[in-house]
Amino acid sequence: MPRNIVKTRCFISQPLIYLNIRPSLRLCGPFAGVFVCPGEGRHLPHVCATHELIFVRRGTLAMAEAGDAFEAGAGQAVLLRKDTEHTGTAPYPANLIFYWAHFQCDAASNEGCLALPRVTTVRDPLWMTMLFNRLLNQHAPSAASDQTLRSRNAMPADNGHTGDLSHWEQASAGLLLSEMLCEVARSATAAAPAPSGNHNASAAELPLAKLAAEFIAANAHKSISASAIAAALRCNSAYLSRLFRQAYGRTMTDEIHRRRVEAIAHMLISEPYSINEIARKCGFKDESYMATIFRRVTGMTPLAYRRQFSLGRGVYTV
Repeated sequence: MPRNIVKTRCFISQPLIYLNIRPSLRLCGPFAGVFVCPGEGRHLPHVCATHELIFVRRGTLAMAEAGDAFEAGAGQAVLLRKDTEHTGTAPYPANLIFYWAHFQCDAASNEGCLALPRVTTVRDPLWMTMLFNRLLNQHAPSAASDQTLRSRNAMPADNGHTGDLSHWEQASAGLLLSEMLCEVARSATAAAPAPSGNHNASAAELPLAKLAAEFIAANAHKSISASAIAAALRCNSAYLSRLFRQAYGRTMTDEIHRRRVEAIAHMLISEPYSINEIARKCGFKDESYMATIFRRVTGMTPLAYRRQFSLGRGVYTV
């Protein structure tokens, strides 16, 4: 049997099916982790034989690659090239948190490859956070207690090899990493949201719908309604509701719930608040109602979601 074939045995009496599930992307030492700033230091000059994907959760990471300086803030992904020196250009800010993963790609040519910029604003930061947490939870040891180290929940280094990861673990990790890079690619190529529905709103009317969306994004944690949004924008509620649905394909109430669920999900996997505290912070007076809305959107209860996607044994704060 070829070395790159993964042998999976379900029941000893059944015939075996041989599947090659190795992706072209492979995690490499020191694999992956999450950096929680200890309050001092900076990224040291380094040349790595692997590519590195970084996703900033909080703060701003100031770096330079081959002498070209750049910054990446919360919700942005950074792709560093292999065999190229990169270094920090400023001390770490006290609130800095970022995920990182080293990987190799087996592609022999550029045909069919992703073309990714160095810094990309990720369109769905929550999804990227969930992917990194799943990667670390499945393939990393217990959370390190010393947060002053470069990594917390770091996979064991093995000089660029896969270490203790089995073939199926390496395949699983590679698929998670592939999805992360695809999310970066989708974010880099995504245009502004195209109007959907009947497309009856004029070019002059669409900015009003955008103002409503921006108002919801800024105030979803408060007790707001479609009529309150219309009052704030000084227009008729029914008229604004029609424009919003034509522009975004959903109601303003649905958008309020979507924004609140997004905030709930972030807090569940990144903050130490109780479910009741999260409900209050996200504009819900009733924890039960929050759980109902959250389950309707995600298919999971808040507690199940926290257990599934939180990093390691719990959450972390800085």
